Amino acid sequence: MNMPEKKESYTNGNNCIARQPILNKRKQTYGYELLFRDGLEETFHHYDGNQATSQVINLTFFDAAISHIISGRKAFINFTRFLLLDDFWKLLPKDQVVIEILENIDLDEKVINACKRLKQNGYLIALDDYIYNPLHKPILPYIDIIKVDFSLTPAAKFDLKPIQEQNKKTIFLAEKVEVNDEFELSLEKGYSLFQGYFFEKPDLIKLHSTNEQCLSTIQLLRAVCNKQFDLQDAEIIFKHDPLLTYKLLRYINSAAIGLRYSISSISQALAIIGQNNLRKWVLVLIMSKTSEKKADELIRQTVYRANFCELLAGASGLANDAAELFITGLFSSIEAILDDTLENLLNQIPLSREIVMALTGVETPYYFILMLVLAFEKGTWSKVHSICETIRINEQLLPQMHISSVHFADSFTAEC
Repeated sequence: MNMPEKKESYTNGNNCIARQPILNKRKQTYGYELLFRDGLEETFHHYDGNQATSQVINLTFFDAAISHIISGRKAFINFTRFLLLDDFWKLLPKDQVVIEILENIDLDEKVINACKRLKQNGYLIALDDYIYNPLHKPILPYIDIIKVDFSLTPAAKFDLKPIQEQNKKTIFLAEKVEVNDEFELSLEKGYSLFQGYFFEKPDLIKLHSTNEQCLSTIQLLRAVCNKQFDLQDAEIIFKHDPLLTYKLLRYINSAAIGLRYSISSISQALAIIGQNNLRKWVLVLIMSKTSEKKADELIRQTVYRANFCELLAGASGLANDAAELFITGLFSSIEAILDDTLENLLNQIPLSREIVMALTGVETPYYFILMLVLAFEKGTWSKVHSICETIRINEQLLPQMHISSVHFADSFTAEC
């Protein structure tokens, strides 16, 4: 199986779990494919698939520190022939996992019998990187999800009918869907699940059709990104936006903040947030409101990046720039959120020179911090190591910052 080009990663000591989102037709997160890497390496250190899958299972379901990886969604876990035939899946909660049979496993009688046992016990089964073969007919009635690699087999060339004749309940998953056009085509062809990063791309069809809501959002962003922005400005913005006010109060009163009393006014809520954190909270709330019709994974990923950039400020000697680095991470997905080009958006929103340079690829300290976060998110471990050496950040600090950012993004987006 080819390793995904882009993923979000989880670590425990030197071990890393990478996750790649799987979305449904409504671009909601259905689950994550989980892959194991040993340490900050570019490729598998353990070529033994049995050991790799065992580590995934151990870290995902038995390790309390990162057991939240799947956030209540389905975990797609690659199974080798040995683990499949030896009923290793019995250790896993059937309502949380999809057992993924790799493409290099012969679908013979022993594997078919293992699939029968899986189905009798209520588990979901997926075939990875599948190419139809008439000889596979005996196993198809037991398969719940068929994964098709779009980089190898475009949707237009993959005939679903022979499989549907064997199992009408089969769900088809399109892998490596990287642009909106591929998503629309696969949707039209009968696919129900989608794996790839098409949701990160702006919808260019909407590029020149800015609506009233988008203009309102840009006006809010202009105000919030102004360095003179203060509590009084914030209160005016919230008073003119009841939905934004509701979300702010709901978040302030949530368990994530941990207050022992309820907040009932805008001014009280803003006073608790404080001047230093005011801009970043308002920015995230505005973006979460704007991206309601987008993939939920987009805003979760954006908030993760923002918080990770902020945490890296202190480690890189830029503690005073934490708020600016938060905005840098937040704006890394602004094109997809507002369906516009970065150039157009930067012309309308007064970001600092340092943020603009980082977003446009100028090699500044902000840029390297953003690239470090993106490299960690993708699991590009050699690049992580290289950037840490360049900007002299202790690599051992990254795993805990990463976990903290995941917690922050999950808790915040749950309240948005």
